[in-house]
Amino acid sequence: MTPRVLLLAAALLAAGCGIPPAPHHHADLRAATPPPLSFRQGARICADLNRWADRAASQPMPRFGVTMQADESEASGSQLGSDLATLDGDLQTENSAALLPGPPGYPTDESALKADCRVFGVNFTDGGLGR
Repeated sequence: MTPRVLLLAAALLAAGCGIPPAPHHHADLRAATPPPLSFRQGARICADLNRWADRAASQPMPRFGVTMQADESEASGSQLGSDLATLDGDLQTENSAALLPGPPGYPTDESALKADCRVFGVNFTDGGLGR
């Protein structure tokens, strides 16, 4: 090869030939999947849920505050996160009846949250919300 061809080849290699690198699909999937909750995280979130339920029981239109919204986000991708998101959505439409049992499409049944919290060693009490 001539020096001129070598210089051109070196310049193309240095510039990356204008071709973007292939995406790393496996790395992207791992980054998109949240890590599972630790026992400590789940227990803390369930304790927050108990404190929230105790206060919310006396409110005519209970809603998740900043702490519960952060907990819901942290728990996303887990069963607890899914059930918190369902409760949050139900609170937006059903308010204080959100924890009453009902068929699918009806307000959240507190038994799902109780089962979730039992996994983390916490006894969820609805604070009187599911009257």
